[in-house]
Amino acid sequence: MKVTFRIFRFNPETDEKPYYKDYEVNADPKDRVVDVLHYIKNEIDGTLTFRRSCLHGICGSDGMRINGKNMLACCKTLDIRIETKLIKSQSLLNHCLGCRL
Repeated sequence: MKVTFRIFRFNPETDEKPYYKDYEVNADPKDRVVDVLHYIKNEIDGTLTFRRSCLHGICGSDGMRINGKNMLACCKTLDIRIETKLIKSQSLLNHCLGCRL
């Protein structure tokens, strides 16, 4: 299925203000959000950065807001009952905008 990831981006060295960037990818509904983020980083945009560690839902380092809810990207698959095929991803709200995103 074709899915659009809308990812919150900000690089304090080059960007005046934060913005969202869309990435359209083909993915399987059973793919995890973190797998698609890796695909985007490795195949589309090498400047994308995000935290992750164990990839098993134990450490919590890949916590982010996905479609407005706090979730672990390694535990959520693309079949998370989304009405549209748009995945909106941003850092957790308690993270500062000056952090590397």
